[in-house]
Amino acid sequence: MARYGADALRYYLLREMPFGAYGNYTNEAFLTRVNADLANDLGNLVSRTVAMIEKYFDGALPAWTDAVDKDMDLPLQQHCAQLPALVAEQMDKLQFSQALTEIWKVIGECNKYIDATQPWVLGRSEESRPRLANVLLTLAECVRYAAVLISPFMPRTPERIFAQLGIADEALKTWDSLDTFGKLPAGLKVCKGEALFPRLDIKQELEALAAEAEANAPKLPEKKSEPEKKPEKKEKEKSDALQARLSALEKKDTVRQVREKAAKDTGVPVELLTGEDEETCKKQAEAIMKFAKPKSYPGTKGNRKKTTEYNSTDDAMREFAHQIFGKGE
Repeated sequence: MARYGADALRYYLLREMPFGAYGNYTNEAFLTRVNADLANDLGNLVSRTVAMIEKYFDGALPAWTDAVDKDMDLPLQQHCAQLPALVAEQMDKLQFSQALTEIWKVIGECNKYIDATQPWVLGRSEESRPRLANVLLTLAECVRYAAVLISPFMPRTPERIFAQLGIADEALKTWDSLDTFGKLPAGLKVCKGEALFPRLDIKQELEALAAEAEANAPKLPEKKSEPEKKPEKKEKEKSDALQARLSALEKKDTVRQVREKAAKDTGVPVELLTGEDEETCKKQAEAIMKFAKPKSYPGTKGNRKKTTEYNSTDDAMREFAHQIFGKGE
């Protein structure tokens, strides 16, 4: 927010968010408020007032005259004179947003006062110069009041306003100096300076803020993406997978044939053989034949021996396998 100044941010937060309550901040709302209140209202008022004093009175404040329009001048002067009490009342309640609202009501009235009195028309003739003097003095004094009253909220902006009005006397910058309207002395030399709050292009500013936020955001470690496999590499992998599957099927068929041959040669049931080559299957069959005999098979149950009669060698061997592996379904 350095690009807009601390006073602009202070003003937005205090005006937009009631003290002690939650508020919502968006860049767009902030920029819109800066344009409307600070650039168009306050900044434009100061700029127009100083510029007209320079143009019509060679930059020196004129003296007050009797050319008063009671319907135009007095309501604004009286409202401005009451403003310190209105602001103090709201500040005592910690209603800072309302205090600023009261100040900006007078600033808005000043801009309407310019349009109503039309100083550029009054400046065309010498006869209307007394009236023009009162109009510009009324505006300058209202600007001084606003500068003093916003100082608790925007501490840097008032000095810039005082500099443009040519106010060097510290006594005219205090709250106590607002006890009487019309204290600005004749002869003060105004000096138009840079715009207090230049008007912003909201679209461009939003893009700039988004780019700034992206540049300042913490960077996450980049994920290393695996290089995309080339088509020929993918095809080779598919071919290798298919070949591996075919080899597994061929091996399974070969093992089946080996077991069937061993079973045929030895008479051992093929489902009892688990070897994958001829020699292993032959050794398994010999081991089974060694313990499995036709007509009888030694079995145990607890510590008591018993003898079971079998009708064939296959039955004996199956029972032997069941003793070892358990009976299947």
